[in-house]
Amino acid sequence: GYYVCFSGGKDSQVILDLVKKSGCKYDAHFQFTTVEYPETMNYIKEFYPDVKWDIPKLTMYQLIEKKGAFPTRLVRFCCKYLKEYGGENRFKITGIRSQESNNRKLRNKFEYDKNNPETKMIHLIIDWTEAEVWEYINKELGDDMRIKLYRGNNEKGSNEKLKYIAHGNNYYIALADDDLIY
Repeated sequence: GYYVCFSGGKDSQVILDLVKKSGCKYDAHFQFTTVEYPETMNYIKEFYPDVKWDIPKLTMYQLIEKKGAFPTRLVRFCCKYLKEYGGENRFKITGIRSQESNNRKLRNKFEYDKNNPETKMIHLIIDWTEAEVWEYINKELGDDMRIKLYRGNNEKGSNEKLKYIAHGNNYYIALADDDLIY
């Protein structure tokens, strides 16, 4: 069966629904990064109880300590260790879209996994616009499927609201309202 990459976000909800409706065999996996919003985790538990949670060997904080630096847009070690594992030697279905970034514009619908050439990737909705994703959600899944972290048509991504702060040897995550999470 297919390995469906599921984050709980809008694109993941669409690809999982499309795969379910296709009738093919699959199992959906949530790559727990250890820095998800509680609302995201609760949402997945409530609306997608069949999704398997994959737990990483190291937490985000342990990775930061191990690497001696914070992840950035250009230095993305966290993705390799926390999001891009799993589904080895299988067909992995993802919800990435070319509209999301310049790098993703260069991606193809069918690719081999850069970390494991035996793993094939299917970016099911790579050519969809954000408007098409929301149209599908509204028609097929209904308004109740929108996660609390969405505001209108905008997703609150990890880079928009979270800031990592180093203080001595301690690392903190600061939310927009300046609350600190250890």
